[in-house]
Amino acid sequence: MYKKICNKCHQPSFSSCNTGTWLCPICNHDLTRIFSQDAESAKNIKQQLELLANKYSQKQNPVPIVNKSI
Repeated sequence: MYKKICNKCHQPSFSSCNTGTWLCPICNHDLTRIFSQDAESAKNIKQQLELLANKYSQKQNPVPIVNKSI
């Protein structure tokens, strides 16, 4: 399975074939010359980024230093 992101409407498009004419199903823009990605590896990358984002958001924020002598 292959995936391309439309450079006009920015929506994903999927296909089982990486050859021939490829039109965006949303805006009908020609995606034939746009680089395709393996849809499964793109999914794995997205999952890894989500895990990192969750891990980062769970870190405690440092406590601000407050000068009480003012």
